[in-house]
Amino acid sequence: MLSLGLLALAYSTIDTGALLNTLSRMSFAGVLGVLGLYTVSQLVSACKWQMILSAARFESKTPASIQAYFFGMFVNTFGLGTLGGDLARALSLPAGGGSRSLAIASVISDRIHGLLTLLAIGLLAIIVVRPATLGPLAVYLAGASLLTLVAALLLAGRYMRPLITDVNVAGRILSSLALAFPIRPRYLIPCTLVSSVSHLLQISMHSVMAAELGCSISFAYLLAVIPLVNILSSLPISVQGAGVRELLYVFFLVPLGVPKETAVAFGAIWLVSVTLVSALGGLFFPMNNQVKIAANRDDFDSEIIDSSKINVS
Repeated sequence: MLSLGLLALAYSTIDTGALLNTLSRMSFAGVLGVLGLYTVSQLVSACKWQMILSAARFESKTPASIQAYFFGMFVNTFGLGTLGGDLARALSLPAGGGSRSLAIASVISDRIHGLLTLLAIGLLAIIVVRPATLGPLAVYLAGASLLTLVAALLLAGRYMRPLITDVNVAGRILSSLALAFPIRPRYLIPCTLVSSVSHLLQISMHSVMAAELGCSISFAYLLAVIPLVNILSSLPISVQGAGVRELLYVFFLVPLGVPKETAVAFGAIWLVSVTLVSALGGLFFPMNNQVKIAANRDDFDSEIIDSSKINVS
């Protein structure tokens, strides 16, 4: 309902005819470019998740992990939302690769790591670009936030171990998260680099959209504001960020001289792209008969994580 309300708010201030005319500017090559960049970005993200699974010693081959990742996208878009999609992704991993609790922890860690990476890209770009739409205070806040983020990652491994216990369910969950999150530099650095590539591909999508819709927006500016758009629209307050994303595009792009209809068109193109690519998950999932949802496994509560394996030191 909130998504519908926010969409209604975004579309109530624009000329629908002008919006359709704006969308008609997209060439076939531009459509393929946007869809291609988004698809590749998700493939890269799936490979990053495979890296997290490998670091956590969950046995799953890359093709199976990619199919589970896309199936999670399909459920996210057409079924149970973000939480349901993430659960489906974890439970769709091949049985026998490891505990289900560890699989779920890997998905949570993947989400957290991806958001932190995107936040770091946005904060760094804000400091360099200094977008006028955010005001001068945003630069100082971005600098302080970036330093806090780096310090938190550096100190997490040192101070996390004393908090971990495996004597109860909460402790096992914390142990699984500690095992799955790539804290050590040999895991953190490559995962962060791969995650950055995925985010940069999605930001590049917006460059293609801007060119197709006749907007003059620098890539540097997109680096500063699109991470904020993606982070805020990923909050579980609307379906696929619908409504939130459109209003954020209006906030960040209209001050540059972009018409409201064009700003809202960015949101429409994004939503269609996500929906079409997510639909691929429904096609990929049945193709691998080794990937089966293991909802009846009993290792959610019984799995004890060996604290010596936890990669937070």
